[in-house]
Amino acid sequence: MLKRDEILKLYATEGDCITSPGRFEREPIWVPYFWTIFLDGGADEDDGSVLTFNIDAEDRAEFPGLLDDVGQVYLWQDDNGFVHSEIREREDASS
Repeated sequence: MLKRDEILKLYATEGDCITSPGRFEREPIWVPYFWTIFLDGGADEDDGSVLTFNIDAEDRAEFPGLLDDVGQVYLWQDDNGFVHSEIREREDASS
């Protein structure tokens, strides 16, 4: 799995967004982290077009402040190979 510090070395960023040209351009810095989890067979759900990741304490610790209120992350790849993301907020903020 690609850790935050590795992502920041591999990609140019502005704020918490990747600015390097390529498949993750204009996406949050945590997208390559979840993409590599998927490549290692670790998506919580894969319906053939959308990948679902249930966010846990380890994910939140890796990206403090960015995933605190996120319950799930969804990733999908378009026909041009770009990866896109969407989040679903946590229903229970105390977990």
